[in-house]
Amino acid sequence: MTVFNDVSRTDGSPARYSESMYEFLDRSSTASAAQVRSVIEDWFSELPAASKDGYRSRLQARADGFWGAYWELLLHAVFVRMDGVEIDVGPAVGFLTPDFRIRSSGIAAYVEAKVLLEPRPDALSEARQASILDSLSSLRTTDVWLDVSFVEEGDTTPGLSALGREIQSWIDGLDADELLGDWQPGSAQQPSVVSYDFHAGDWALRVAAIPRSRDRRVQSEGFHIGPGRGRMVDDHDAIRKAFIEKAGRYRGKLDAPLVPAIYNGRWTAAEHETALALYGVAWEHPEMMAAVHIPSSWRDVPEGMWITRSGAQYQEIDAVLSGHWAGPYGLPLTELTIWYPPWDHFEWLQSPYLGRREPDNEGRLVATPPALPLRDLLGLPADWPKQDG
Repeated sequence: MTVFNDVSRTDGSPARYSESMYEFLDRSSTASAAQVRSVIEDWFSELPAASKDGYRSRLQARADGFWGAYWELLLHAVFVRMDGVEIDVGPAVGFLTPDFRIRSSGIAAYVEAKVLLEPRPDALSEARQASILDSLSSLRTTDVWLDVSFVEEGDTTPGLSALGREIQSWIDGLDADELLGDWQPGSAQQPSVVSYDFHAGDWALRVAAIPRSRDRRVQSEGFHIGPGRGRMVDDHDAIRKAFIEKAGRYRGKLDAPLVPAIYNGRWTAAEHETALALYGVAWEHPEMMAAVHIPSSWRDVPEGMWITRSGAQYQEIDAVLSGHWAGPYGLPLTELTIWYPPWDHFEWLQSPYLGRREPDNEGRLVATPPALPLRDLLGLPADWPKQDG
């Protein structure tokens, strides 16, 4: 059994906004897509036979179903490659089936995975946006990077041919050298960015052009930067709720500690968002961290899963795992980090491939980076996957 179809591939075009990650990987003839497929197939082959049907169906699912299965597959690949680690996939605990049961150095823990992606519009709006973006993906760009955002969304799909011609004409009239000015790589001065609002039917799109440096001007198609969807950055709240949802589901029902494992795949993903999700504002205030309490007078500030204005919460969660840059094309940069609460806790999966975040006795959050890159454990070179072309 394999994840991807055994077919001859001839389509080397960029990913379309209307297709899932699986659909793109399964049809792409590019060398990089072939390398990603090969790695996913290797990881899939390492699963127990009884689990493969479920993972295969989820990886092939339309829309975002791919990502949850992929994140679990990555975690499984990491765990099975660690010395002294025993792993059970989908263990039965009463009526519950956590994703993994991990045993290391005589200590067992359950791992429950979760992926956070960009908030999505409703299905009809998303389909219309994807149709527009796919039609614009053939825009010819040489001197600039492009970013597209939706200023106003209409109720019908606009005429796309005319919109494409109008935007292409605007791109062709740009002077990238004028936008660059005196900018040089490494200089503090930033090049100029120009944007223009285009109207089509009841839609309004903002296209921004960022000049490429003179040594990176090649004929290409697509956006390269976007499209971006503006929103308030509240990832910490989404992460905190995800941790709490996992904790609440399994509270009091397991015979070993639970470790929620979160991959934040949003474009705003940053480590301080995870810190806020776990400790609230206390992560920047050692006296609060040491007291395991946010003063009640500090209203309208973020609370964490572990530290709130009511004191310590969810003390049965002794560790969480976070993933950064964990997408298939970012694997050489992927980092996994274990976070610990500001109280006595069990030690989980001590490995040179895992980072560590832990409050010290004075309430300061101490960051310990991994001693070895995760790509070494996964057997990937730093330049993987090879660039196409």
